[in-house]
Amino acid sequence: MRTLTPRQFCCRLATLTLLPLAASLAPAQQMANPESDADSARDQQEQQAERTTRPLSLKIQQEGNVRTPRRGESMDSVESRFGAPESRQGPVGEPPITRWQYPRFVVVFEGEWVIDTVVEPDSTD
Repeated sequence: MRTLTPRQFCCRLATLTLLPLAASLAPAQQMANPESDADSARDQQEQQAERTTRPLSLKIQQEGNVRTPRRGESMDSVESRFGAPESRQGPVGEPPITRWQYPRFVVVFEGEWVIDTVVEPDSTD
């Protein structure tokens, strides 16, 4: 067996001690790449924006090609454009929320203004 000089011993000890540290730094160096971090963050933001930009009711309306009232439209305008609803529910609560049921969609009003329109899923042709 060969004996090590004090200097060789210290070098080998340092290598064995620092080797796990060097291995743990490699992924950190990959993560610290500002260009890939920016690209990754931009991709995540774009995916999130695609998921949350349009409300579900608007997605259904666009996919089903169902003509519906627009947000901000008045009750009088909805009734003149689409006729009388099959049923009316409300007003309930404060601010007053009213629902009008039409054959292919439901209109939700706050006060006298449309806040949402939901297309019935089984009516999309």
